[in-house]
Amino acid sequence: LSRFQKHEPKCTDLLSSRPISGEGAVRAVGFLSKPSHGSEEQITFYFIFVALLATGLLLPVADPRADPKAVLLKNGRPLRFFNADCHAGTAAVVASMVASRHGVSIVTQSAYQISMIRRQYPSLVDVRSAPSLNCPQKVEIEPWASEKIKQHIFDTLNQDPAIQATDAFICTFPSAMCEALFAFNKTVIFAPGLRFSFMSCSKEAWAESVRILRRAARSTSPRHFVAALSKYDAEYVNYFTGINPLPLYSSSRGYIPEAPFMPSRPEILVGPLALQAKDVAARGLDVEFFQQLAATTEFKFATAKDLYDGSFSLEQVQQHRAAVVLPYAVMSVGLTELYALGIPLFFPSLRLMNERPLLFPNDRTMTGRNKTYSYCGEDQTIVPEQDEHSSHPYSPESLAGDAKAHWLKLADFYHWPHITFFDSIADLEEKLRQANFKKLHMAMLEEVASQEAKLDQAWSQIADGMEDQPRAVPSSYRSIGDFLPT
Repeated sequence: LSRFQKHEPKCTDLLSSRPISGEGAVRAVGFLSKPSHGSEEQITFYFIFVALLATGLLLPVADPRADPKAVLLKNGRPLRFFNADCHAGTAAVVASMVASRHGVSIVTQSAYQISMIRRQYPSLVDVRSAPSLNCPQKVEIEPWASEKIKQHIFDTLNQDPAIQATDAFICTFPSAMCEALFAFNKTVIFAPGLRFSFMSCSKEAWAESVRILRRAARSTSPRHFVAALSKYDAEYVNYFTGINPLPLYSSSRGYIPEAPFMPSRPEILVGPLALQAKDVAARGLDVEFFQQLAATTEFKFATAKDLYDGSFSLEQVQQHRAAVVLPYAVMSVGLTELYALGIPLFFPSLRLMNERPLLFPNDRTMTGRNKTYSYCGEDQTIVPEQDEHSSHPYSPESLAGDAKAHWLKLADFYHWPHITFFDSIADLEEKLRQANFKKLHMAMLEEVASQEAKLDQAWSQIADGMEDQPRAVPSSYRSIGDFLPT
């Protein structure tokens, strides 16, 4: 295998006339590189193989790692999705879920970690350099919810020839952009990776987002799917709309390197993976707690970015026996990756979070705090009423203690199994001493496999509900209200 990877043979996918290279080509054609030394039988096999390939009788496998039972087909053809997310992490997760396991061809505009997925699945993941939405570094809230911006999104994406052949859009972030995709008159899989109300920072805009989701959930021609990347966001959507979103919970398994659990580094990582010591205060986290953690002597704690000079690989992360996480989000790709790797995780308990409010994830609400961390500022009068079909006892936007405790229990790390919780730094140290890291690692990987089976069911439900052929895109922009039931 090392010889094949070294020479990196290239061939052409005879179905699409696109080159396949790197690891994908190695797995697809295997013996395409003639062995420099070998038996007569091996050399004979080599020539037979090349002859079959040349005549088209033996085609390269488009995705040799996808589970054949999980591949999504429509009338015998693989599905094609378009993803235009402005969040690099969720774009990677989407490509991971639909390309690696389900054989769905996906066009995306994000290069973050997509390059890794593309190397593994070269015929499935198409990274576009243009046209680009030029997703802003600092999102301006109101304009993205406007009709003008929705038309801009339509006109920009409609320049891409891949749009016409697309079966569906899958969109997670930002929500206002996802709403614009209904104007393409194609299936939209809307799976918010952050609160669906993000960037709907007025009473009117938030109420309109609620109406759009309700109408999308009722649409049958085309069929739309209201989903969520996390349990928290599923329940958040339910509170305001009454909809029970389809669980497409975040999975990084498609691009996680597979390796035995053999940690060799002494440091305990401090996560999430995007965290760096100099950013603790800027992210609104508990600086004092972070300093106390760093001052301990029995264990050495470090963020991956600090340890590896700002840049690290997942293979390097695998060299660590555990991670202590100070979450700044109720769901983040950095947490998903750690869990998919099977790195034993240690989190502050609810009790400790109540004692130290700065340990609370600061993306839990869209209102009630300053704009730096809650996106919509302090005005809670913009928050809609609870839907009559939702049974939650508290609003997710409430800052009351009971409400915070109720909603925080829905964060990924409080309902994922096999996570260890600590009440203090002394308690953390004791639990690290007693931990069976190998056992925790194996249990986490079993849970990942179980969740993949549930994802298979959800994606099959989506494929079954979609139309047999891609819909034509309207020649010009029309308001999304023209394409949704009243």
